[in-house]
Amino acid sequence: MTWGKSVKLNYDLDSVLVWARKCQLATKGEVVPDSLGVNQMCWEESAPDDFFTYLNNVFPLLDQFSQRHIRKGPRYCNIWEYQPGSELVPHIDDRMEIYSTNLIVPIIGRFTTNIIEPDNHNNVIDSITYGPGECFLLNASKHWHKGKPVDEYRLAVMFYIKKEFDLDSYFDEVV
Repeated sequence: MTWGKSVKLNYDLDSVLVWARKCQLATKGEVVPDSLGVNQMCWEESAPDDFFTYLNNVFPLLDQFSQRHIRKGPRYCNIWEYQPGSELVPHIDDRMEIYSTNLIVPIIGRFTTNIIEPDNHNNVIDSITYGPGECFLLNASKHWHKGKPVDEYRLAVMFYIKKEFDLDSYFDEVV
């Protein structure tokens, strides 16, 4: 079974980068909890309509994000920034009742995601490196994972794929 997949995009990310930088300048980002790593910032935003539409035609994305009577959207996404020295610490996503998985779209910098043994986080089972021009899906609720930027700085946009999307079948089809 495949645990993650990098998929090529046919979309010019220059306008997405400009949009993301404007969002970063317009509002103060939130520090990502230490449970996911250090030196990371996150902004909750509404993605540009044409970019969201393009991705939504490939994967069924959540337009609205609802949790505990909080509704966010439309075209809900997060801009995720890794500063030099940042790492995604070992974890498994256990709150997948709202969505199937994340769709990560790097716009600056490459990143390596590793699946690891649950009892030995230093034992890497497999890795995938991806960067701008690709998107990445991870079966994050079934596999312990960690990661780190390949390049010194990383900026990515993260979307949420609808719960009814059958991630296991998708991975089985593309293998």
